[in-house]
Amino acid sequence: MSDETRDPLAFSKLLSEGRSRIFGYLLALVQNLADAEDLYQQTALLLWEKFDQYRPGTDFGSWATTVAHYTALNFLRRQSRRRVLFSEAAMLRLAAIQGEFKSSESTARSEALGHCVAALPTAERRLVQLRYAGDRSIQQIADDENRTVGAVYTALSRIRKSLLACIERRLAREAT
Repeated sequence: MSDETRDPLAFSKLLSEGRSRIFGYLLALVQNLADAEDLYQQTALLLWEKFDQYRPGTDFGSWATTVAHYTALNFLRRQSRRRVLFSEAAMLRLAAIQGEFKSSESTARSEALGHCVAALPTAERRLVQLRYAGDRSIQQIADDENRTVGAVYTALSRIRKSLLACIERRLAREAT
């Protein structure tokens, strides 16, 4: 691919459209939000470096998810102190399922997430915004909120579970 076809705007558009699919896949594999965020950044960088290998007109999301798969697999192998959550066969199956994931489902989930975040109590919504709308670390948030790091992680974990339950209820209602 020449420099002319290695268009940063085209790449940015494709990456933006595939973000939730790639990030969701990584989060499903590593089961840790901070690790998934780091892996997403690594994956995005690798995708740009390998963008000359992408064939325009093919499914960018599938290609990107394959790169994310190997990035996550390498990460899990390096994490000897952590247990592997999925066997390699399970990860391959998960990749296949992810490839079948419809973008309309992703859009419905994103919309449900928006509604659910808006329905959070103000303090919880503020904590979510502090964590995900900026580039602040958990330590910075804990310091600013006069909490321990563990308390912030616990609160965010509880909020994520609440959001997941809300999204599932909302999608179930829409499906009927």
